[in-house]
Order: sequence, then structure tokens, then C-alpha cells
Amino acid sequence: MQVWSKITYEAFIRRAQIFKSVQKIAANLSKNLSKDKKGLFIDCGSNLGQGFTFFEQYFPLKIFDYILVEPNPFCEEELIKKINQKKQEGSINLITKAASSSEGTTKFFGLVEGNRGKVTEAASILKDHASSWYTHSEEDAITVETFSLADVIRNKASFYKIIVVKMDIEGAEYDVLDDLVKKGVHKKIATIFTEFHSQYMTEPDKTIYENREKVIIQSFNNDKIPFHLWI
Repeated sequence: MQVWSKITYEAFIRRAQIFKSVQKIAANLSKNLSKDKKGLFIDCGSNLGQGFTFFEQYFPLKIFDYILVEPNPFCEEELIKKINQKKQEGSINLITKAASSSEGTTKFFGLVEGNRGKVTEAASILKDHASSWYTHSEEDAITVETFSLADVIRNKASFYKIIVVKMDIEGAEYDVLDDLVKKGVHKKIATIFTEFHSQYMTEPDKTIYENREKVIIQSFNNDKIPFHLWI
């Protein structure tokens, strides 16, 4: 409980700081966009649409198309409802698969452990993504489809003036970001908002993934791709 309280407080402070910067970032990226020269916002880890509701205030549908990505089947109904409420304002597509480095299937953990509910924000394709909170259950995991985020970005890049990515995929971000860098597809992103999840892991994974974070951020910085920590 003490660990949870500390994480919550630090997350609150960081979130307040990030929220202040989003409007400025969005204004800068949007100034050269129009209904004829749109941007694309890819929301990886949409859950029930909380991130979409927030970011759409600053990256509006009139100049940004959206792709919402959420593999949790128990979130699909609410996401479709939210999309239908906004579809008159612009284009919103839903991918009901997990962002990954390739197409296929994988286990999806965290829907029942700790009695958190099936629409929890903490489910993941990485089994130990929140090992400081709970022990994953192989028996209760479900199977979900995966897709290559790099392929989607590469295929969409020629149709949009800029691409913005928000990534909150509960530990799966490490492999996905590594894959984007390896393939050079990160260079097609105008800016990215990412939450890393090493803070929710136990050792030795915590240190291993913290080191991966440093390498990933440095790779984006080397290519002058703005990398913003999300929460």
C-alpha cells in the first residue's frame, strides 16, 4: 500500500506537468494542418477512451484522424459507443488487436488478478508488467491478436502531414518502440507520448527495463523526434 501511495502521488505531479505542456505541443504541430492536410493520431492503449477524450481537445477531429488501439474485448462496446458519438466530427477507426512488432496472437494478462475488473487499464501482453502489484495468472489469461505498429505507421505516413502517437500499453511499449527504432519507422512520427512501466515491476526486471528506457529515449533524441513521458 505504501508503494502504491508513492506511485500515485508521483504520477499525479507528473501528470499535472505533462498536461500543461500538451496544449503547447498540439498548437505547434497543428498550425500547418487543415481539413485538406490532416494529421493522424494513433492512440495505443485506448481502454475506454479516456486518452482519446483528453487528447481530442487539443488534437481536434477537424484536422486529425484517429486510430484507437485496444485489444481488451471487454472495452470494445464502450469504445464503439464513444466513436459513434464523435463520428460526425471526423474519422475514427478502431483496431481491436494489441500493438506489437508483428502480426499473430499472444496471451493477454491482468483481467482478473486482484479483482480489478475486466475493463481494467492494467491488462497487458507482457506477463510481468505489474509484478509489484500482482502475480499474473496463465490460467485466466485470454488470447488476443497482435499487429505490427511499424507497418501501420509506414503505410499511413504518405497520407498524412504528421503522425502523433500516444502509447500506454502496460509494458509492451519496450518491444514496440525497439521495433520502431530498428526499422527506422520512428522517424515518421512527429511526436510521441509514452508511459513506461518499469516503476510497477520488481527487481531484477525493474532495472533491466529502466535501462531499456534510456536507450529508447536516446534513440529518439538522436533523430530529433520529440519524446514525451506520459502517465
